Amino acid sequence: MKKTASILLSAALALNVTGVASAHGYQHHHKCDGHNHGEHAKAWNAVHQFEGQAVLTDGTKYMVQYNEHSGAVNVMVKKEDGNKKYVFTEKEAKERVAEFVKSLDLSTKLSKEEVVQRLSDALGIKPSDVEQVKANVKFGHHSHVALSYKKGENTDLHLNNIKDANVLLKGKDGYFYHVTYNMEENGQFHAVVEKKTADGKQVLKDQAALQELARVQEGLTPKAGTTLKAYIDQAAAVLGVQPEDVEQAKLDLNFDQGTKIHFDYKK
Repeated sequence: MKKTASILLSAALALNVTGVASAHGYQHHHKCDGHNHGEHAKAWNAVHQFEGQAVLTDGTKYMVQYNEHSGAVNVMVKKEDGNKKYVFTEKEAKERVAEFVKSLDLSTKLSKEEVVQRLSDALGIKPSDVEQVKANVKFGHHSHVALSYKKGENTDLHLNNIKDANVLLKGKDGYFYHVTYNMEENGQFHAVVEKKTADGKQVLKDQAALQELARVQEGLTPKAGTTLKAYIDQAAAVLGVQPEDVEQAKLDLNFDQGTKIHFDYKK
């Protein structure tokens, strides 16, 4: 039962928004003015702020700060080795870190190992020496990503490991599409789809709800490279309204390994 439910839910929520979504502890928040889709679509992948920390097996710590404002970029890299502290001033080191941060866009699919590999390359350290990594990223559209990695943990994060999910779409005339899903420790699951469209109001539960999710999967979840405007178009198709009539699109996913994904658009 658990495997069947997981497979159906995986198909229904095939979220490939970002490589960082593969990393432990992802959170994504977004709010914008619905009348400026073009401007926000352009800013969809822009990183404005990054704060990260890498701890090596010998206890050495690296701290990275990246800020971009009005085109001006400021990068600071610090190193703590015992009681000694260093601040990197080399232009090349800062440029490597800046390139790493800029590559954290919402259309790149990266595994945890690739994120650690690229951050290690930017800092000039060996990935095998990295004990753990923590990072916070803020994008141009006010979304927020938080990720963490610890050496030796299971990094095989797949959508069939979803523990619970909550998806909500709202449109004009009271139209809505609400999905809730929860997988219990004993393998039992609960899924409910409540919707109101031009066809009327309907409530589906468990297997019927999972089948409905599989039917509308492409409209509920953004794919790799999807712009904000394109996602709102998808949501509009599910609701049966025009894109400009989509009032809210909210997505919350919790994986059994602690990964969290949150997306919230409000017009």
